[in-house]
Amino acid sequence: MGARDARVQKLFGVGLALKMFDYRIFGASPTPKAIIQAANDEYAGRAEIEAAFAQMAEPKRLFVVEDATHLFPGRLDPLERAANEAVAFLREA
Repeated sequence: MGARDARVQKLFGVGLALKMFDYRIFGASPTPKAIIQAANDEYAGRAEIEAAFAQMAEPKRLFVVEDATHLFPGRLDPLERAANEAVAFLREA
């Protein structure tokens, strides 16, 4: 929803469920966006998220957490590192 609202200055997504929801609105949005995705996410694995991300307007940054599934079980440390990097990216964007 934030991609449609001019008041929203930055977008931060974690675990986009591309198989369940339509995220194409991000495609044209010039709002800076950071996306964190699990490499083995059941709702959008690496190939799906990379294809969708390629269609998104800049500025953008994708962070993929290796060996993780949708809820990042057992991968909270890498998720936290990715979140810190994503926040840093958005602060600069």
